[in-house]
Amino acid sequence: MLEFGDTKINTLQVEEARSRFELEKVQLFEHIAPTYRRIKSLIHMKQEWAAAREKVDSCRRGKDSKSELMEIIENAVSKLCFSDGLEKSGKDYAVEITSIYRMLINKQGVKYTMLKHVILEQLLIAISTSNEEMVIRASLTVLTTIVSAKISVIDDIKKKGLRLSDLARALKCNVHEAATLIYLIKPSAAEIKTLELLPTLMDVICTLNSSRCRLSKSLTVTPPAASLMIIEVLVTAFDNATNNMHLAAISSPRVLSRFLDVARNHSLEEHISLATILVKCMQFDGHCRKYIS
Repeated sequence: MLEFGDTKINTLQVEEARSRFELEKVQLFEHIAPTYRRIKSLIHMKQEWAAAREKVDSCRRGKDSKSELMEIIENAVSKLCFSDGLEKSGKDYAVEITSIYRMLINKQGVKYTMLKHVILEQLLIAISTSNEEMVIRASLTVLTTIVSAKISVIDDIKKKGLRLSDLARALKCNVHEAATLIYLIKPSAAEIKTLELLPTLMDVICTLNSSRCRLSKSLTVTPPAASLMIIEVLVTAFDNATNNMHLAAISSPRVLSRFLDVARNHSLEEHISLATILVKCMQFDGHCRKYIS
């Protein structure tokens, strides 16, 4: 009985000790819980701060990159305006200005719009006032490439005072790139006739493989192809006497053979223009058949 009683006493002591331990656990938890929550909160706040800092740094880096890009653009445009950039830097600078304008095409905002306007205005000034063939050629190449990328730019350059007479002058000075821009502008038949371009257009076509045309081969419409399509207008758009006068100028074996070279491996539009010209030539002079065949 005593042993049993001792066992019973020991069991009661264990239970009492366990109860005290559980109570102490609860009290301990209640004591450390606020501290734990504060620590957890601080950790969370630190994580949030780090994330926010990273976001700010990212924005700052983006802003710095954007500012740096804008600085490059502004420097290039300033060079175009005040330092005769096209004259001093040549082809590489022309490529730089072309790339900048292409990048700006779809940008919105006053500053971007202003930069686009300045680029167009300076190119037009160079075309109309420069006496340097290289400057005129580079300006026309840039302007033509810009128009090829976004045809609506034509309206902008017309509003800024682009004159067909300036393009005709450049073309007659062997800046063949002007033929492409004249074609893209789509002047009326009467305007084309007034410019008296036929001999020059024939020269552009007949020098198809010369070094003067190499700079423009990357254009969507090359100067020889543009010349061909302008000539189509000159031999079809007027009265018979005027059309025949133009046909007489082009109906020689040398010129017709070059016409065939221009349209080879080019667009459907060029082939249609060529076919129209050849039919007109054969109607005008039956001997043209043997040149063409």
